[in-house]
Amino acid sequence: MKLVTQIAIAWQLAVTAAAVTQSEFVSLDSYFNNKAFGVYPGQTSFDALNQSYPDPSIIGINGTYTSTHTGVVYDFPGYRGPDLPDNVVCEGQTINVPRDQYFSASMLVTSDVQLSTVSGNVTYTYSDDSTLVSELRSLPWWAFLTINRGEIIFPYRYTHNDTNFNTSHIFEYSAALDPNKTLHSITLPVTTNTTTGRLHIFSVSLWKSTAPSAQVQFVRPTQKWTESGNQIVEVTINNPGSSCIAGPGVNLSLSMPGIRTLEPANVKRLCPGDQKRVNIGINGTANGTATVILNYTHSIQHQTYPHPLSLGLTEWTSDLSSLSQHESPEWFDDAKFGIMIHWGPYSVPGWGNSTPYESYAEWFWWYTTHRAADKSDTYDYRLRTFGPTWNYDDSFPSFTAANFSPKAWVDLISASGAKYFVLTTKHHDGFALFDTQNTTNRSSLHYGPHRDLVSELFTASSIHHPTLKRGTYFSLPEWFNPDFRPYGFAELPGNTSTSWPGIIARNPYTGLNEPYTGRIPVTDFITDVMVPQMTILAHNYSTDIMWCDCGAANGTASFASEWFNSARADNRQVAINSRCGVAEVSDFDTPEYATFSSAQLRKWEIMGLIGRLRKEVI
Repeated sequence: MKLVTQIAIAWQLAVTAAAVTQSEFVSLDSYFNNKAFGVYPGQTSFDALNQSYPDPSIIGINGTYTSTHTGVVYDFPGYRGPDLPDNVVCEGQTINVPRDQYFSASMLVTSDVQLSTVSGNVTYTYSDDSTLVSELRSLPWWAFLTINRGEIIFPYRYTHNDTNFNTSHIFEYSAALDPNKTLHSITLPVTTNTTTGRLHIFSVSLWKSTAPSAQVQFVRPTQKWTESGNQIVEVTINNPGSSCIAGPGVNLSLSMPGIRTLEPANVKRLCPGDQKRVNIGINGTANGTATVILNYTHSIQHQTYPHPLSLGLTEWTSDLSSLSQHESPEWFDDAKFGIMIHWGPYSVPGWGNSTPYESYAEWFWWYTTHRAADKSDTYDYRLRTFGPTWNYDDSFPSFTAANFSPKAWVDLISASGAKYFVLTTKHHDGFALFDTQNTTNRSSLHYGPHRDLVSELFTASSIHHPTLKRGTYFSLPEWFNPDFRPYGFAELPGNTSTSWPGIIARNPYTGLNEPYTGRIPVTDFITDVMVPQMTILAHNYSTDIMWCDCGAANGTASFASEWFNSARADNRQVAINSRCGVAEVSDFDTPEYATFSSAQLRKWEIMGLIGRLRKEVI
């Protein structure tokens, strides 16, 4: 299964010919009205706080950029000296484009307010005065807990007076156009409010409609493999023509000395304006160029793709360029629906649904000790229910799991149609539902149920529903563990911000320190608690999804590389979410209670309640 191959894949249509990129740059120089890139703190003001990106040359971008997911090439001047602007704040400008027929329009874009996703409609006008409207949407350019992953990732940003080492991002957007019409202009949305957020455009590139039928846009080798052990090469194929490909469709394969296509891709139907990504399974070792064959029922065509590609299943390392090649496996992409289960000592008070404000019940302990943020009146509920001397850890004896039936749970999950589930193996309270070995005794094996709840649930799933994938929610920080204090943080300024302080909690009524039952003092929280516990879940419990939360300080890079290699050796394809603290590691995004008005390029998992039901089993 291990291939170490360097290849450049070439396409040609009907006859051999030198290929050129189909990207048509749209000049934005005359529209630039903002400066995003600087070389030191405070040099320029990308946002309302006088912050900016660093010079793109620090990550190897000098003049142009080629998308790693679409193959689109962008004109990307980056830093243009101390005075010249370099991006467009969307103010409803109409941008004239070279008049031609295009298959798609792509942009490098971001929004400029933390925690705010900004969107607006782009209008494409054709020469016959008809229009097409598409949603332009962007996540914020940076996030404290590194929960976003852009197409372009910078290792830091400049504030008005310092360098902040949270990653900053630029995202990619693409819109399908009518390939049989001539595009005249693009009108940007109006997003000028610095409080709610503005959209910034760095580059616009149009993909030409030059082929009369199927056209390959991009060939992308992945680090995934088929059930037969062949490496997956993803091919993006367009139909910019005027008629559908239908009937038996077209088979796609690669051909070059030393390479064999063992699993061709098949496109059954592709109509004008359609785009499809398909997987080819290959085996072999080679260096050089390749021919990709389109095999129709009565004809065979070839096309050339000009860009060299690195092909082969390689060992993972902790280097970010290596980790960035990992992505969600096919089973996750096909799953569509999973169940997340929050269960722990916080299920004993079970408080959070307090109209008109509803808070997460698993945050009970934190809210009672942070009154400024306590909109659900958790403070008063705790006092009147348990009294002033009750401490959070007093919930442990009542967390018995007496009614817990692992088989009934997995039966219900399977019957719901879910393809995977994720259990909170440890939330921010630091109480684990699995065998944490010598990292802590603060677990369900030592207190409460005195059972390994994760093992029981995973075992029941493997026996009764072996096709269900099993995931482990894992909080990287612990609110009140004093060993976390060197890494403690608050997400935002002010006393209403969520925080993970790493100091012993004080009883909000008596002022006395609350116990942190089961803690084993350690030298370093990351190396002695966080990473070892993640490793336990990865190896002893064979998790399919490492579902991190609140990744700030972390040891994720070294953990992920070791886990990825180990899982591959066991022929297991695993996934990791966007909250492990390293943007390049993220396989899928995790917005909460979000909805989209348009298709998203990156894989995502939206978390939310089904109806109003929230059921806890104590």
